[in-house]
Amino acid sequence: MDIAILLGAGLLLVLNLLFAWRAYTSRLRLSLNRRYHWVVISLIFGPIGYYAVQGFLPSELFCEE
Repeated sequence: MDIAILLGAGLLLVLNLLFAWRAYTSRLRLSLNRRYHWVVISLIFGPIGYYAVQGFLPSELFCEE
C-alpha cells in the first residue's frame, strides 16, 4: 500500500480518537446514555460528529454561571 494512504488513515484515526476523548472528558453534566452517544458519534465522524451533537445540546449546559 502507498505510505501516504496509510499515513492519512492513521492521522484520521487519531483525530477521531481525540474528539471522542474530548467528548468523554467533557465537564458538561450529561446522562451516561447521552455522553456515550456523543462519544460514539465523535468516534465515527470525528470533529463533524463532535460538533453536530454539541449543536443539539441545550445551551444552558455550557454556561458556567
